[in-house]
Amino acid sequence: MTSKSQLELLNSSHQSKVLKAAIFSRFVLFILSILWRTLLAPYDTSASLNPTCRRNPPLPSPLLPSLGSAIENGVIWDSVYFVRIAQCGYEYEQSYAFLPLLPACIFAFSRTVFAPLDTIIGYRAVLALSGYVVCNVAFIFTAMYFYRCCIVFLKGDRKSALEKLTN
Repeated sequence: MTSKSQLELLNSSHQSKVLKAAIFSRFVLFILSILWRTLLAPYDTSASLNPTCRRNPPLPSPLLPSLGSAIENGVIWDSVYFVRIAQCGYEYEQSYAFLPLLPACIFAFSRTVFAPLDTIIGYRAVLALSGYVVCNVAFIFTAMYFYRCCIVFLKGDRKSALEKLTN
């Protein structure tokens, strides 16, 4: 084997490790968030307040409302705004603080990939599930992208990498 093919094999091995670590971290975060939400009372108690959209009629009740509400319990802090924007659009002026790419992706996923779940768990839970999937897939792609950027920047040489980091 030439040194270049050995380096490519080493990079693909490291890339696989980065991918596994990113997926594992998402799994651990999911388990910790479920554990945290079941053991402790939520700090953000306004997240469960969900008035109907000003423009849209109320949605029908889902077949499994307990599963839907369990998923919706994860909608806290800024995710309340992202889900609300995906569901109702920009209704109030405080919504304009949030850029539209994530709500647009959440809306697209909820209308395509997760559309069959709409009648089972409810539309807001489908939006929350879509947001969770979009954010975690984006995290995994970002981890891979940063790894590749590091390889390009550091040119795969560990000695030069340490020298660049210490200088």
